[in-house]
Amino acid sequence: MNVDDYLSSNSLRKNVGFLTTLDPDVLKSFCKVALENLAGLREFEAKLDSVAGKFGIESQVLERAIESLAYLLSCMRKEKMRANVRKSFLEDLGFTEDACSTIETSYVAYLDKFEETGKSARTEVHFKSLDWRLDVHLESRAGESVPAAKYLMKLDVQDRNDKVKGKEH
Repeated sequence: MNVDDYLSSNSLRKNVGFLTTLDPDVLKSFCKVALENLAGLREFEAKLDSVAGKFGIESQVLERAIESLAYLLSCMRKEKMRANVRKSFLEDLGFTEDACSTIETSYVAYLDKFEETGKSARTEVHFKSLDWRLDVHLESRAGESVPAAKYLMKLDVQDRNDKVKGKEH
C-alpha cells in the first residue's frame, strides 16, 4: 500500500512521524482527545497548553499531532479499510504493533460513535430546502418614505417517513 497517497504534504508526514515515536500509553491519550475532537465533544484548544506541558512538548506540536491522528482515523473510515489492511497501513506508516492496536481500538470506538450518530440523525426531522425572496422598496412618490425591505422565506423539512412539511415566514 502506498502511504504517500494518504500523506499528501511533508508537514502531515512529519506529524504522523511524530505519532510513531510515542509510547502506546501516551498515544492512547492522544487518541482519546482526537476522538473527542472528531465527535465535537470538547474544544481541545482550550486545554492544549496544559496538556502539552504535561507531555513536555509545544502546544502546536500537540495540536498538529492530534489533528493528524484524527485525519488518519477519518481516512481509514473513508477508505473502508478492513482490519488487516488498516494494520498493514499503520505498520507501513511506522507504528509499532502496540501502537497499531491502540489506534485500532480508537478506530473501532470512532466507528461505533459515528454509526450511532448517523442513525439518530436519520430518524429526526431534517432540512429539505429553503426558498427565499427579498423585496426592497427604494423609491416612492410619497414624500417621506423610507426604503423598506421585506423578506419571504419558505423552509421545508423532511421527517423519517419522507413527509415534507413547510413553514412560511
